[in-house]
Amino acid sequence: MLLICCTSSDAVGDWIENPLPDPVEFTKKHFCSPVSNQHMSVEPQTPYDIGWYTRNQKWTRGDDLTHQEVDNFIDNDPIALSHKGKYLANMWQKTYVPDWFRGQKLVTILNDPDSRAWLLQRRKEIFYEWDKNTVEHLRYKVGGGVPIKSYYKLFPTTQYLFEYTDKDKFVLDEFNKENVDSEGEGVNIKLSTLLNGNMDIVWDKIDNYLGKPLDRQWCNKVTQTWRERWH
Repeated sequence: MLLICCTSSDAVGDWIENPLPDPVEFTKKHFCSPVSNQHMSVEPQTPYDIGWYTRNQKWTRGDDLTHQEVDNFIDNDPIALSHKGKYLANMWQKTYVPDWFRGQKLVTILNDPDSRAWLLQRRKEIFYEWDKNTVEHLRYKVGGGVPIKSYYKLFPTTQYLFEYTDKDKFVLDEFNKENVDSEGEGVNIKLSTLLNGNMDIVWDKIDNYLGKPLDRQWCNKVTQTWRERWH
């Protein structure tokens, strides 16, 4: 949701239609699935070819690329080339940043004490499908909640079915492998701020960082609609 809001700035290449769609209807369609664990199947996907790297913590493909190798991949992507002169927005879900990304623009959402309980419950709802003492990890299940299914052909078969005895402990153990709770380079935003805080403070930071303002009125409606569904 935050990344889509960033793309409303003229400094960033478009992910969605321009002019922007109705913010409430767009958010309800793409970020407010009535079935929680189907959320990943409806959220917007990158328009760029990102097959040369993986943003998932579980795999390292692309982590060791050089700046030049990354530039070559981008130069072979027609959509990326059409956005030349703008930032190319993408999600990154690992706890570290590869060398080829150093010096680029980074906006980090931090887990903090005030958001921890909410985040664990949300992960429990959207990442897993529970059945007695077994659980399916939908991010690793081909045909499950995987948003870019074709990319999974690039990886060996991944275990997605696990046994568990304590649901809360299972979720916490998985969460601890991916937890980001310390500030890094760029703009750092606490998750609790996205849930409850004054978004104008967030938009001010991002506007200054990108150099051109995002569409604040549109983004505020997106955020409010998202909050009403998930908080």
